[in-house]
Parts: sequence; structure tokens; C-alpha cells
Amino acid sequence: MQGPVREALLWEKLPSGEVRCNLCQRRCLIEPEGLGYCSTRVNRGGVLYTLVYGAISLYRPAPMEIKPLYHFHPGEWAFSLGSWGCNFRCSGCQNWEIAHIKLNPTFAL
Repeated sequence: MQGPVREALLWEKLPSGEVRCNLCQRRCLIEPEGLGYCSTRVNRGGVLYTLVYGAISLYRPAPMEIKPLYHFHPGEWAFSLGSWGCNFRCSGCQNWEIAHIKLNPTFAL
């Protein structure tokens, strides 16, 4: 389900052992051994790791009418590609099972 664990991109180390993730607008402050809001990034020893590198949870063509851009090119198809985790908590989310899955943040360094 989850991809290989790799050091994440777009983060900064803080003097307290915490890290700041700069991947999205939330800019999570993640304490040691803690997860980011999206649950896909973990602070292990002052280094931020991604738990979903190369992991694809969904891929498929879909009619444009079921997409948030339903008014853009009606009658056309869009290709959906995504991974685990999400930094939003939308009511009525149609992808809740893959967007908010609990990944295993334990791994050997």
C-alpha cells in the first residue's frame, strides 16, 4: 500500500528537533516521531521522510463531469492519478478511504 520510505523534499530542520514541512500551505510543524496533517510525512530523528514516495492509490480515466472541473470541456475525459493522504478535510469527500488512510510511520533507518 505505501511506497518506499525516502527523505522528503521541501522541509526545514529546526533547532528543537522539530521540522517544518513546506510541501503545502499548512506548513506543518512536526515534532520528533510525529506525522504531518496529511499523515504521509514523518519526522524521524530531525529528518522529514515521506511514506508515499512512488505510491499510487488510484489511476483511471474518468468523465469530466465527475471532476471538480465539470464545466471545463464537458463530454471529455480526464486521467486521474493520485497517492495516499490529503491536506484537506472536505465534507462529502468521495475519496475518503484513500485520502485519509493511516500509514505505518515505523521503519528502520
